Amino acid sequence: MREGKRRPLLGWWDRRSDPARIELYTRWTFHFLAFNEVLLGAESALIEAPGAPIPWLAILITVHAVAVGATCSRALDWALDLRARPGRLLALTNGLTVLSTLAVIGARATGRLGSGEGSAALIAIVPSFGILAATVNPRSHKGVCLLMGLASLAVGVGVHTATASASEAFQSAWVVLFGCAAAMLTARFSTWIVTVVWELDRARATQARLAVTEERLRFARDLHDILGRNLSVIALKSELASQLARRDSVPRAVEQMDEVQRMAQVSQQEVREVVRGYRKIGLQGELQGAFGVLRAGGIECTIEIAVCEQLPQPVQSVFGWVVREGGTNILRHSTATRATIELRITDDGRNARLSLANDGAQPAADGSDGSGLAGLRERLASLGGSLRTEYTPGGHFLLEAEVPLSGAAVPADLRSSHSPWPGELPHSDCVRPVS
Repeated sequence: MREGKRRPLLGWWDRRSDPARIELYTRWTFHFLAFNEVLLGAESALIEAPGAPIPWLAILITVHAVAVGATCSRALDWALDLRARPGRLLALTNGLTVLSTLAVIGARATGRLGSGEGSAALIAIVPSFGILAATVNPRSHKGVCLLMGLASLAVGVGVHTATASASEAFQSAWVVLFGCAAAMLTARFSTWIVTVVWELDRARATQARLAVTEERLRFARDLHDILGRNLSVIALKSELASQLARRDSVPRAVEQMDEVQRMAQVSQQEVREVVRGYRKIGLQGELQGAFGVLRAGGIECTIEIAVCEQLPQPVQSVFGWVVREGGTNILRHSTATRATIELRITDDGRNARLSLANDGAQPAADGSDGSGLAGLRERLASLGGSLRTEYTPGGHFLLEAEVPLSGAAVPADLRSSHSPWPGELPHSDCVRPVS
């Protein structure tokens, strides 16, 4: 059949999910087993009688089979937590099982049933199918084993009482025990498979929801990281323009407001790029941005680096976020006059370390690092890195990020060298020889 062709007769099947199909298959398997009890039991009641058939016994077995099928379906709902325990239906089915078994044994004792294999099978059929409904969802495996033992023992005692034959009683008890074990395994494994399939389906749905939630958190974190610094600069320059306007320094005030307008446009563009998922953080651009922003805020900034463009792109990207968040925190949460940014390779050449230090720091009132640093820790953790913060009573604060290079090729002569940038940040290569 070609893909996409409509199948009206199988629409009820096609509209179901795979777990729903497996559940439906299991449910109708129980009904089919109950129908087999009607075929085997009623046939034995009508054929194995040496004299006239026993229609009332066939009707009783049929009623018992219908009760077994209904109870199995309700017990499956109970196993899937769709309904409460079908206590009354279980009690009715168990009562019909006892009544039907006694009726078969009584017909065997009075000679209404013959002593052939058909009557022996009939004695085992009723309790074996009856225990099927009782074992679909019992809470204890020990209870199931105890129930099977009691059923086989009761049938053996009943047959011995009716026929006074120990061998026939033992044979009946053994057949019942074997039939009950087969029915129990069928019921338990079928229910277990359906339960596991539904749990896996729910886990897959939960995974999808978590993926959506994680993406929302990532989006919120990106918005926080890109807007925090720009909004701080906008607020700072707006305040400066206001002060200049009060001092009649109109040209400088206009210059600052033009910068505010530019930063607002940049923020708008960055938000659009984050929404589209195309934005990539560059370390060199972030170093240039942090240098200019800190200098504009009246903070003396010194940048010392050992290596930049030789770093792997993921490391540059995450260090770019660290520079952005660290610079934002210096502007917003401190009265700093000096700040230093260092980027080095550890002596063993295995890790890259970026640190931001400043004075004029004030510890958080609640002792927490805030959502920005939490976002940085998540980004660094994705590369196997770590983030460390250190505050000293003298007002000095250190933010240090370290990321393993994972065998990245870094020139050996750059691992211990560094280049100070006390003045304007160069716009080309980040690596400069030691002066």
